[in-house]
Amino acid sequence: MANLFHLWNHDQATVPARTTLHRRRVLLGLRHALIALLTGLSVLFGLQAVSSSHQMRDVVVAARTLKEGARIRASDVEIRQVPETEPWPGVVRLPADVIGLYAQIDIEAGQLIAGAMARSPPVVPAGFTVVRLQLAADSSRMRPGDTVSLVSSLGCEDSKTGANDTCIITDSALVMGTATQSGEELGGSVPFALKPQDAVKALAAQEMGALMAVAH
Repeated sequence: MANLFHLWNHDQATVPARTTLHRRRVLLGLRHALIALLTGLSVLFGLQAVSSSHQMRDVVVAARTLKEGARIRASDVEIRQVPETEPWPGVVRLPADVIGLYAQIDIEAGQLIAGAMARSPPVVPAGFTVVRLQLAADSSRMRPGDTVSLVSSLGCEDSKTGANDTCIITDSALVMGTATQSGEELGGSVPFALKPQDAVKALAAQEMGALMAVAH
């Protein structure tokens, strides 16, 4: 009897010990799993924070060097990504916003293009006509959209007379494009939007003498 009682007590005493050991192992495994989960979440949140602080944005840059007055074509620009956190005031984000415009300054290849660097092409005013005139003076500084005076070195009938016996044909000539050079000509051929009567005078004047454009 003593032996049976002793064995029964031994079995009852052993069960709780085994249960406690199993529970400890389960809790230890859960703890490790929780630590791994928290570590993974911290890494994920950290990567998201880094990613958000380094978000990129599209900007338009010059694909090649553009000279002042050049008309910007699709092949002249490309998209580049820059950090969102950097200040980029006025920088163009879509190529369509500058294609067809005229460069206001020299733009180097790879340079960011801001809206102020380009100008819209000029529109012919109502009642004006466009004629191409050969200029004697340097016209490289004239840009499409500029308004200039056309002056003849010879006197012209029914016109306002300027200094040095010159003749002011008109003071409202609108430059419509860049000069086209032919051979060694200094001024080149430039398209202007003029009132019809001024266009007739200018065409006649360039047949008789030198024609110059004077910036306002």
